This record gives sequence, C-alpha cells and structure tokens, in this order.
Amino acid sequence: MVGLFTRLLLEAGQNSWRWSWRLYQATRGFSFVSANGMAVHFKPRKWDELDVDLFLMCCRHARNDLARRFGFRVGWVRAFLFDDPEVVAKLIDGRSNSGFALPGADWIVLARCEIMEEVARHELVHLYAARWNTWAPPLLSEGLAVWLQRFYWGRPIDNFAREIARRCGPLAEIDTNRFYEREHRDLHYVLAGSFTGYLLRHYDWERYRKLYRRAMCNTFKRSFKEIIGISLQEAEDRWRAELRYDNVVKIVR
Repeated sequence: MVGLFTRLLLEAGQNSWRWSWRLYQATRGFSFVSANGMAVHFKPRKWDELDVDLFLMCCRHARNDLARRFGFRVGWVRAFLFDDPEVVAKLIDGRSNSGFALPGADWIVLARCEIMEEVARHELVHLYAARWNTWAPPLLSEGLAVWLQRFYWGRPIDNFAREIARRCGPLAEIDTNRFYEREHRDLHYVLAGSFTGYLLRHYDWERYRKLYRRAMCNTFKRSFKEIIGISLQEAEDRWRAELRYDNVVKIVR
C-alpha cells in the first residue's frame, strides 16, 4: 500500500498532498483492477469483483466517448469506490457524499449508490473540462457535467428540469455559494444541465467551449454576451420558453 501512496502523491502533486494522505488512510486494504489507462480501486470484502469489472468497462466506455467529444485524452484515471457515503463526505469536507473529482490528479471518488454510472460519467467530465478552465462558474462546470451524464436518476434531464423550473429563480442569481446549498443543490444541478443542453443545441460545441474557457465568476455575464451574442437573461428566457413549448407540443400530441 505504501507503493500506491507514493504513486498517488506523485500523481496529485505537492499542492494536493492532503488528498493523497486522506485517500491513503481511507483505502487501506484496497485492491484494484485496471485496463487501458483506467484503474478502479475497491475493498474486496465490500465489492463483488464482477461488479467492479463491469464498472471498469463502463468507465472505459465513458472515457473513450468523452475523449472523442472533447478532442483529447486525459492521463491515467483512477476511480476509488467506497461503500459508505459518509467516508466520501469526510474526504471532501462534507461537500458531497456521492462523489467528486480531483482534476489535478485525474482521480474520481465515488460512493455506492443506484446511479453509479451516472455519477462516474459526471465526475469524468470534470476531469476533461478542467483542461479548459478550472475556475469556470458552476452554471457551466456542473451544467456540462450533468448534461453529458445524459440522465439524472435515470430520467431525461430536460423532463426533470421542466417540472422544477418554475420553483427556481433566475439562473444568474444562483451564484457560486448558493449553487451548492444542500437544500437546493439537486435542483440547481438539473437546471444547469438543461440550460447547458440548450446552449449546445443552439450555439454549437465550439462556441460553448470558447465561453467555458474564458468564463470566470466575476466576469461571466460579460463573457456570455460577448461570445453567445445575447445576454444571459435573454438566453435563460429562451431556454425556459423552449421547455414550456416542448411540454405543450407533447400534451397536444
């Protein structure tokens, strides 16, 4: 295990040594399987090896799909699986109990849940998008990760967003701090994902990538209008109208 800790420390870099140490403490007794640049670390007594092999295959498929979409590959990726969500929450100082990504090391950490494939794909997106911009506003960073995970608890993201959009205020008012509030976090994730899907449909991948690379929290609205060509509020109004219109069309049909 010391050998693994040494590798983790080297991969994480000096600025992330505390993550390496926390994972070293939490992953004692872990085994791993690997293939084609992807490794899955797990505790044998808690995880069935066949399930781990299937999870590895799903992660490799997602990694290859994202590499085609982003146009580049990330390095060796490690996924750490935990049976207890509380362990994951402690690793990230209570900010999440389902999973998180560490782009500087190309690690993803996940807790056992019913939607592990969705969560894994979400966190893998963060590894890719961080190559564009590690400081992108959550409306973009989480929005892209949600949209590219394809479903949210097995449901189409736009369908979910349509049900909750009226309960939430303007996207521009969901700043970095409010976005991750535990009470509304799931709602914000879904809305950001649906809004990202709208932008990608109407303004294409290249323009979205340009926005993502330039956007910072304190200049987001200005960058949005310069690159997309309309204000954030105008784009949000059109997105909400499209959600309503699509619902009407489905009801009529």
